[in-house]
Amino acid sequence: MEDLEPKNDEEFDEENEFYLNHSDKLVGVFVEPGNTFEKIAKYPIKHVDWLFPLLLMIIVSIVANFVIMSNPTVKYNFIEKTMKITQQKYDELVKSGKLTQEQADKSLEAQRSMFESSSRWLIISSVSQFMVDFIKFFIIVAVFHLLVKLFLKGEGNYSASMVAYGLPYYILVIQIILIVLATMLTDRLFTDLSIASFLSMDKTHFVGFILSKVDIFLIWFYGVIGVGLAKMHKSKTTGKYVVLVYTTWIGFSLIVFYLAKTVPLFSGLAR
Repeated sequence: MEDLEPKNDEEFDEENEFYLNHSDKLVGVFVEPGNTFEKIAKYPIKHVDWLFPLLLMIIVSIVANFVIMSNPTVKYNFIEKTMKITQQKYDELVKSGKLTQEQADKSLEAQRSMFESSSRWLIISSVSQFMVDFIKFFIIVAVFHLLVKLFLKGEGNYSASMVAYGLPYYILVIQIILIVLATMLTDRLFTDLSIASFLSMDKTHFVGFILSKVDIFLIWFYGVIGVGLAKMHKSKTTGKYVVLVYTTWIGFSLIVFYLAKTVPLFSGLAR
């Protein structure tokens, strides 16, 4: 006869476990990331779990740039600020003898013309953004994966780390939408939702830089990444993973902040 004795809770949970579809994972990363990643880790990795949120974030970001630059006030202020910085760089090159004044003036005129022709400039920047964001994703995942393996002895593979880092991109999608709303409502360009942005602080100064990290969405984003890495690497505790992620984020940002003082190219990486 069939054994009619009640089963323990563990056996019941295992038999009634169901596979999450992607919409379940999308909701889960917001409302219960720990349980969501724990369930994902029990099944073979599906690359759509990192690829779709990454592509969505890039697409929404590109569309956001077009929407923001459709605001004449924001566009004008952005161009003037950018040209002022560029002017200072060319003045230094002229002073050092690397460029003549005529060459600097022609280059400045060409750049202003490109910015004012917003469609051409936005298309070029969109293609560049797509490539940079895609490549940056794999590099950052590799860094987190290496740190988890070296210091926390995580059991997951690189694909597991890709899901742990990629699925939380849905949080950034919400952040980008709110950035667009804040920009359009105030006629002032927001690049994030940090205290520094709301107070219009200079992020090239240390205090402004520190306060640029006080952004509820970025804090939330990196916290969920920590939880995701813990669960995808079969860890019973999440605290040390969350600490590792926050430490890496702030530490790398500080390095980039100081590098940007001498090499401005790094200024866009400290996110």
